[in-house]
Amino acid sequence: MESFLSSEEQVGNDDPVLPPQIQTFVFLDLETTCLEALDRPKIIEVCMIAIHRNSLSSSTSSGSDNTPKLPRVQDKLTLCVNPNKAVSHVSYEMTGLDNYNLVEESKRKIFDADLAKMLQLFLARQDAPVCLVAHNGNKFDFKLLRTELDKVGERFSGDVLCVDSREAFTQIDKVNNQASSPGKSVALGKIYQRFYGLPFPDAHNAESDVIALIKIIMNNSKVLIEWMDRNRVHFNQVEPYYSPFNSPSRPKKKPRMDLFSGGLRNIVHPEQISTDTDGGEFCSPEIRSHWAYSGGLARRGSPPKACLYLCGEDAPSALDRSKLITFAQLRVATNHWGVLIQRASRCLYFIVNSVADRDTCQIQVTFKYLTVTFESNFPISTIPKMASTFVFLDLETTGLGDDCKITEMCLCAVSRAALVNGPITTHPRFPRVIDKLILCFDPARELSSFAESLTGLTRQLLVRNKRGVFSRDVADFLKSFLRMQAQPVCLVAHNGNRFDFGIIAQHFRDVGVELPAEMGLRCFDTMQAFKALKLKPATVNFKLGTLYKKYVGGEVENAHTAEGDCLCMLELVYNTAEEVIPWADRNAEVYDHCYLNGN
Repeated sequence: MESFLSSEEQVGNDDPVLPPQIQTFVFLDLETTCLEALDRPKIIEVCMIAIHRNSLSSSTSSGSDNTPKLPRVQDKLTLCVNPNKAVSHVSYEMTGLDNYNLVEESKRKIFDADLAKMLQLFLARQDAPVCLVAHNGNKFDFKLLRTELDKVGERFSGDVLCVDSREAFTQIDKVNNQASSPGKSVALGKIYQRFYGLPFPDAHNAESDVIALIKIIMNNSKVLIEWMDRNRVHFNQVEPYYSPFNSPSRPKKKPRMDLFSGGLRNIVHPEQISTDTDGGEFCSPEIRSHWAYSGGLARRGSPPKACLYLCGEDAPSALDRSKLITFAQLRVATNHWGVLIQRASRCLYFIVNSVADRDTCQIQVTFKYLTVTFESNFPISTIPKMASTFVFLDLETTGLGDDCKITEMCLCAVSRAALVNGPITTHPRFPRVIDKLILCFDPARELSSFAESLTGLTRQLLVRNKRGVFSRDVADFLKSFLRMQAQPVCLVAHNGNRFDFGIIAQHFRDVGVELPAEMGLRCFDTMQAFKALKLKPATVNFKLGTLYKKYVGGEVENAHTAEGDCLCMLELVYNTAEEVIPWADRNAEVYDHCYLNGN
């Protein structure tokens, strides 16, 4: 035991006894509203990537950029969070996250007890002892995470450990007499550039920062793993970053957020509703004759329900809400284009509410201080119920038979508004706000040789990394992940009708877990969508890689890994959302109807 404990750890007999070796390293990074403790930062993004000791210490292969390839078997959890306070401009410039894309566009939930339990469930399924690893964690990440947990009355299990990688590099540099070198820095980006001669991509994205941290650890894994074994501490002994203010005698003042800041441009003013703008009218004469109009002042400070925007190249669409309709749906229901004109390859949306005592539809738009309501006499029942969140799903399995078992799964949750707003300059490939979950499983059987060669997974590799089977706890974990998203949710998979949807539904049934009907979970198959839509230019087949090359360009990265295929599918839909999302609204199936091979 002594060989694993530093002198500081051996002092204090009242401290809990620390285990001798870490088995799972969970690399952690947080993005926050600001950086200064006096400003009381809050988490806006958290990423955890869990890698077993056996994989971290034995991985030697390199990628195309001469940096280490991450181990094939890993669990990953990335969650974006509504901070319930304004995101600073500095933080927005660094992370690309602001109150618009977190709250209005993606409807992220606050850091509450449910989110804390999601983190606990993720840690609980790892092989213990589990150790959180963060760069500058002792001064920031661990303290702030502890603050958020304390605020909601939650704690991690008492055997969860933590260690600061920044301190590891500081001490190792001193031992190697490198600390005295002028300009030497132990910042994450500087270490990465020192090791690999290039800056790591997409810095200040929580997942990218975690991947960079893993790669610099893998550069000298033997020494660093031994250092972490000696210097880890219990997470629950970490002091909070600041004391959460929860005094019952003095209620907290509700923070005011300027939802019209953070890069929103070209906001339409009320007087522009009936004017010709950018070559098209927002409300044509024939529509005015069909719709009744009413307007009134909204209470100052009340959050807007929706906003209209000019349809310029960079302008976002109307804010997404629980009940929305597209132009295509409105056109079918009313034989009119609707209140707005579809412009610049954008699918614009607006709120729909039923009118009391009448089977009619009401569209309500709230400007900064003015509410405008348009009312139609067509039944609201004619409008299809649409998903607020699309969860892209991909599975890797032991084979292709009806009795196959899942070896790896990936879920990427993206809001409807983020998808239909289309690619933007700073993050052209994907929406900035994505919740992601990757899990690997021991299928308790051998994989077919075809599955092994295709996915790079073997039963021996999964057992060596101590992956558990698909259990009831896993099903509950997945259900919690889906519940965290803005409802209703639609699962998306390529060839899902004949494979993924039936497989995941069967696994849920096998462990006795059901998704409640009130979730209204639906699913749609992108292969069927592209077959039906017949987009131009035509494609020779409808394989995922072929469609990606045709409509996005290039080859699929990390093909036949659950994450690689899932992100490929997401990017494909992101670039064809104008056609694919309306098709999904019309053709998505109820999840309860999913069975193996679509039967």
